[in-house]
Amino acid sequence: MEVSAFPKMGLSLLNEQHDMLKGQMHSVVEALDQKEAAGVVAKRLGDLIRYVDLHFSMEEEVMASNDYPRLALHKSAHEAFRNKVRQLHESVDGSNTEIMEVLVRLLERWLENHEAGEDERLLEFMKS
Repeated sequence: MEVSAFPKMGLSLLNEQHDMLKGQMHSVVEALDQKEAAGVVAKRLGDLIRYVDLHFSMEEEVMASNDYPRLALHKSAHEAFRNKVRQLHESVDGSNTEIMEVLVRLLERWLENHEAGEDERLLEFMKS
């Protein structure tokens, strides 16, 4: 699914957020690749995690306002993901870039799967 399909369904804010998420992930990866100070990487990662929380909340609002039947399941998946990421993030002391890399890869895989799975289902629901 192309993320650009969302504006046609009136979900342009979610589309923009997906682009922002990708940009923030790229920023963290770039900082890791360029061997930035661990504090810089940790800050960018924290910003990314906060943005993921914002996106989840907005997405859940869109689903609720459209009586999306998979909302409870989707919210449960969001919460499980939030808990896992927070637990890993809290274990980072700012100097362990390996754990930060694991977190970024986890977020990248989640976004790919999220767009191809749940977002595709949401788009199909909104079309019907």
